[in-house]
Amino acid sequence: MPPEITEFKALGKRRQRIMVYLDGAPWAELDPETVVRERLSRGQNLDEAARAALLRADEQIRARKAAAGHAAGGRKTRHELEQYLRERRFSPRAIAGALQALAESETIDDEQVAGRHIRRRRRGRDLGPRRLEAELVARGIEPRQAESLVDKTFSEVDVRRECRELAARAAARYQPLTEPKQRRRLAAWLLRRGYGQEDVESALEWLRTEIQETGREPTPD
Repeated sequence: MPPEITEFKALGKRRQRIMVYLDGAPWAELDPETVVRERLSRGQNLDEAARAALLRADEQIRARKAAAGHAAGGRKTRHELEQYLRERRFSPRAIAGALQALAESETIDDEQVAGRHIRRRRRGRDLGPRRLEAELVARGIEPRQAESLVDKTFSEVDVRRECRELAARAAARYQPLTEPKQRRRLAAWLLRRGYGQEDVESALEWLRTEIQETGREPTPD
């Protein structure tokens, strides 16, 4: 005869874990949701297969709750939550099930996370499209999706003009721009800010022309 559930005992001040007793001996600590979902009750017999299934179900519930709690501190991508759960040493099966459940409840929404990231990073900062794409990819957004979302954000932005205006504001730190070394330093800085090679070259050419024609530090139109 398989062992029988003889007792449930809540653990901790917040009673977040339930100790299940089999034949009078402690067997496993389960999440209260597991006990409810699996309809466990005193007098129920649990064979080896049933016990293994319960432990798998409990781990998935714990993984889902851990990921949801982590996301509550700030929306996370699927990749970031997966990494978090791996660090917490949940099994691949539990991680996959937890992430699927969170996706179905719309707790995970990579496009929404990416949109918020772009808006936050663009607010008060001079960051170009390539920098934002790289940041999204680093957070686990698929490269093509990252490119598409960034292109959508910049669809009504004159990126070349933006790069030129940024170059003009930064020019004072790289004087004299008549020296190739200083121009290369400014170009490298603009590239790090996320502007493309062609936009950076256009900005530097514009600066060169301004200096030649006015003989003074350029001011954007």
